[in-house]
Amino acid sequence: MTINKRYPEADTPMLTCLHAIDRAVDEMFAYNEAAGIPLNPVLVDDIKSDLFSIAITGGRPADYFNELGHGVYKECYSLFGGWIVKFASPRNNTAAEKQILEAAAEAGLSQVFLKTIFIDLPVELPADILSSDDDIIDTFLSNYSEFTCGSDTLNTMIFQPRVAISSELPDREVPCWEEEYIKDPLEFTNGIKVPYSQCYSTEISSLTWLQACIDTYGDDIFGRLCEFIDRFHLSDLHTGNIGYLITPNAEFPIILDWVSQYY
Repeated sequence: MTINKRYPEADTPMLTCLHAIDRAVDEMFAYNEAAGIPLNPVLVDDIKSDLFSIAITGGRPADYFNELGHGVYKECYSLFGGWIVKFASPRNNTAAEKQILEAAAEAGLSQVFLKTIFIDLPVELPADILSSDDDIIDTFLSNYSEFTCGSDTLNTMIFQPRVAISSELPDREVPCWEEEYIKDPLEFTNGIKVPYSQCYSTEISSLTWLQACIDTYGDDIFGRLCEFIDRFHLSDLHTGNIGYLITPNAEFPIILDWVSQYY
């Protein structure tokens, strides 16, 4: 049964959203099949039904999926087959995130940014775990434990493959900016030397991640990434927003979330 026949009462904005969700889940299914990670089609249909229900009823994501964590403006849940779904607040600059992803593709840097699918919702969902206190948000890095449930809402679905986040790998991540590691230039294990200022300007605080970026993509891509970060004023690239996309054959250093003051 087609979506239009299944939901005959849905208006045009809602039907546009439902079709986008349908395409997104099919794209995730195809992505996994190409990676040799087959999924049960029944599970895929169930996931579609849950996502449709959230969009149509304005339901709480926490009633459908297991929470993985949250940031200032996003709630994150486990989806299926190594995918996650985030629900973003209207206060999140989702438009800028989309534009940065498009600009990265134009700059030949898509491989460094995590595959991301954005879907605007025609309704606003209740947010369970985002703070509505701007004072707390302004100081959230030092007062993370003070976050409380607020009256915020959610209006965007964001789908991404699940990655190993750098902040969850403390035993392997070497920090860049602690005094014992500061050298100019920074010399990586493959003999490549990079000016300290160039690395520092990226705000990426994991020497391990920077090393992996050079090893995986080469010094030309790394240099262009540094220029891209500077040009588009990317920030918030702390160890909670970088990580590694792990496949059966390799690990790929990846940026999974970002903030830009450019747009």
